[in-house]
Amino acid sequence: MKINIVLGHELPFPSKKGGGVNSLLGQLVNEFNDLGNEVTVYSPTFEGYNDIEVSNGVKYIRVKGATRKANLILNFFAGLPYFFRVLKKMEYADVLSTHLWHGFLFSFFKVAKVKTHTVHRDPKKYLNLFKNFNRIYFGSDSVCNEAIQMMPSLSDKFKTVYNCVDFKNYVSAVERKQEKKIRFLYVGRFSADKGLESLFFGFKKALDTFPDICLKTVGPLTEEGGSNMNYIRKLSDFVVENDLNNSIQISGPIYERDILDKEIGEHDVIVLPSIYGETLNMVVLECMRIGRAQLISDLPANIPLNEEGSTGFFCKAGDAESWAANIVKIARDIQMGVDYGSNTFEYGKNKFSSKIVSKEYISDFRVLLNI
Repeated sequence: MKINIVLGHELPFPSKKGGGVNSLLGQLVNEFNDLGNEVTVYSPTFEGYNDIEVSNGVKYIRVKGATRKANLILNFFAGLPYFFRVLKKMEYADVLSTHLWHGFLFSFFKVAKVKTHTVHRDPKKYLNLFKNFNRIYFGSDSVCNEAIQMMPSLSDKFKTVYNCVDFKNYVSAVERKQEKKIRFLYVGRFSADKGLESLFFGFKKALDTFPDICLKTVGPLTEEGGSNMNYIRKLSDFVVENDLNNSIQISGPIYERDILDKEIGEHDVIVLPSIYGETLNMVVLECMRIGRAQLISDLPANIPLNEEGSTGFFCKAGDAESWAANIVKIARDIQMGVDYGSNTFEYGKNKFSSKIVSKEYISDFRVLLNI
């Protein structure tokens, strides 16, 4: 089966600095190739990347992209020349898999037997533009259900296939030297949708019961990295004003996988306090490979990430009291946290492994191709 995968105009691929969507696609591309398919990836060219190359059996074709614009409409028009450059280079395929808003334009061109689109952070109200595609994929059930409610006429084209991570080099939960001090870790952006205020306020309250626990955040601290500078300043001031410098540490991003894995392994509990805007969080999936207990907000999109009382606990989204109560609960029983971490590893490997998820995609491609 020949599969063409088209990425957006803003970022290099494969990424050298992580990134949720690029990380996801990087793993799927390799799995598709390992399953015996002919895979070609179209992406923007960047310094240090060849315009055309074959690496580990995958063909990469790169054309000039464009800088991302904050305004959605301006960003669309900025990426139009990129779309037509890709179109000019495109080879006919069995399956076209698009991961960019401009992808609907392929509806007007004979480029593949079957055309599919995957929703990452697309504006769902524009999904009707893909009405002539054969399939539209979603990384979580909640986002798929939301799309069905908005566009019931397209529901027969909608399908959930979970986001995934590669467990290839991860055989079990990473052991951590036990300490009385329980360490909590958040990895991600500083922005309002991530709900860090409720986490910070809840953590401060939990310190009254367990004064030795500590929280560390790892993620971009710039607008370019997707964070909000006013939000960072607000929470930084909260830490200083409440004399929490020894308990809460705000640090920058870690892009190197082995270093980030080591950082995760030095903590006991992974936290995700998001209050809106989630699909199926890639950072949490990546943390599952290390095997750590989880405290996750109860957004519908987050429900598949956690098994209450087995891998961790759900906290009420945006509720500092709920966060405080669950932080205390997990800090009270160190062995429970260790057991939950082992369960998290097995849960992630059995449900979100790229080896499993890639086969779901290929199986559905075959259905669409009627083969």
